[in-house]
Amino acid sequence: MEVKAEVWMSIIHGSRGIIYFVHQFKPRFMEAALLADKEMLEAVTEINARVLSLAPVINCGTERKDIDVATVNGLPVALTALIYEDGLYIFTVNMRGENTDASFSLPGIKAGSKIEVLDENRKITAEKNLIRERFKPWEVHLYMSKL
Repeated sequence: MEVKAEVWMSIIHGSRGIIYFVHQFKPRFMEAALLADKEMLEAVTEINARVLSLAPVINCGTERKDIDVATVNGLPVALTALIYEDGLYIFTVNMRGENTDASFSLPGIKAGSKIEVLDENRKITAEKNLIRERFKPWEVHLYMSKL
C-alpha cells in the first residue's frame, strides 16, 4: 500500500513523527474520512503499531552510513541503517511504482548470517557482506540482524 511506503519514505529521510491528512473534500466533505474507511484505518493502525515498536531505534539509534544499495535497473531504493542495542536495523523502500531487484552491501556482516525481515515471517542469508532482495512497486522491507 502506498501509505505504508510514504510513511517509511518519510522516516528513512529523517522524519521523527507522522501526521496523516484525514480529510475528504469530494464527493462530499468528511472531516475524518480516514477513520470511516475500514481498509485505510486498519492499514494506518498497523503502520502506527510498527513505527511505535521501532521508535527507540528510529529516535536513539546510531546511523551507519557505510551501507550502500544498488538496483539492477537503476530505480531508487531508499534506506537508512541504524544500530540500536545489539541489533542492526535497515529500513528500505522502493521509491517507484515498478519492480526492482536490489543488493545491499553490509560491511562487517559475515556470509551466512541470518537477517530477519520484520513483519514478513522470513529470514534471508547474507552472501559475503551482501544481501539481495526483490521489491514490488512501493514495497517496504524492514530488516534486523543481531550484532
